Amino acid sequence: MALDREENLFHRSSSILTNHNDLINHLINLIILIGEDGTGPMDEEFPLLAKAVCLYAKQIRPKRKWVKQWLLNRRQHTYLNLLQEMRLEPPDWRNCLRMDEDEYFQLLRLVTPMILKKDTVMTQLKLAEESMRQHDGKFN
Repeated sequence: MALDREENLFHRSSSILTNHNDLINHLINLIILIGEDGTGPMDEEFPLLAKAVCLYAKQIRPKRKWVKQWLLNRRQHTYLNLLQEMRLEPPDWRNCLRMDEDEYFQLLRLVTPMILKKDTVMTQLKLAEESMRQHDGKFN
């Protein structure tokens, strides 16, 4: 029975008021009308209206992204492409590689001579960044 009354109040309030700001302002006005002594025109319906406001505000809350776009594309792109995308968002770069972009490229310059492969008849040159990713930065 309380649920039916709550839903009825919610629909009545949301049909009268056009957006959540109006609904919240209406609730604030009711709080002022009720006063400190707890008596007022809608002291019985106030808790229901407050719950209706919360339900209404929850429905219109904008959706937020749970996954970064570059993470969704990781199966479609190579490691090098993901690095290019992460360069656009420095916090993501730091979170993934645990170092700044400058530190990464300085480290890459230091290890490039050790991990750079040469072209042969059977194999093609492998980029230093690709080799570094395959070894996870562990070299002898």
